[in-house]
Amino acid sequence: MSTAIAPKKTYELFAILCLLPALYIQLRWMMVFYSSGNLSPAARTSTFLDQFPGFLANARLLAFVCLAFSIAAIAFAQRSFNQPKTFWRVSSFIVVFIAAIIAFLSIFQML
Repeated sequence: MSTAIAPKKTYELFAILCLLPALYIQLRWMMVFYSSGNLSPAARTSTFLDQFPGFLANARLLAFVCLAFSIAAIAFAQRSFNQPKTFWRVSSFIVVFIAAIIAFLSIFQML
């Protein structure tokens, strides 16, 4: 019994799907940070966490979720680097680049 290998485009699409939640969380944090310049850091964090459901209302948990999705996006994108079409290779590079930045931001938020 043999199993079929998934096409590399499928891995790239999974990478993009894994990148979206991490990107959403980071963009949400930046929007709250820049829109409330006169609030204290605790008030900013509270405003940010109020936008998520109760089970995700923890800054460290959100940073860990962000990190996990970023690493998953990198893992899926690296499997599709050697695509024959330039579009998919560039897409893989962009996903890895953005996911690496988000992963580093998540790590520094955990400190």
